[in-house]
Amino acid sequence: MDMRDRAPLAGGRPGPRRPMAERFTDRARQVIRQLIRMLAALAARLEATFTRPLCELSDQGLKDKLRELNEREALVSYERRILHARIDVLSLELVNRLRRRHDGGENLRP
Repeated sequence: MDMRDRAPLAGGRPGPRRPMAERFTDRARQVIRQLIRMLAALAARLEATFTRPLCELSDQGLKDKLRELNEREALVSYERRILHARIDVLSLELVNRLRRRHDGGENLRP
């Protein structure tokens, strides 16, 4: 049993298990903190990309930056299409399994 799931008693001994809502709240706070750190890092990277005013870039510099961003966007789009294809495959497999269970007369609830 994870000791973090227990509320401490006097003397530092582990007490009764904390309620699920309280444990969920702790985990939610951890996830939110992690997401905030990730968003801050992303914002810093984006800011670093555009720190120089566009008027300081030459025509070739603008073309290079535009090409670079188009290449990044194409890669992200490709990865997104792959992820959606995997999601579709998993969804279809789940539907097929549930359909087979239902046709076989099994209870659909786990």
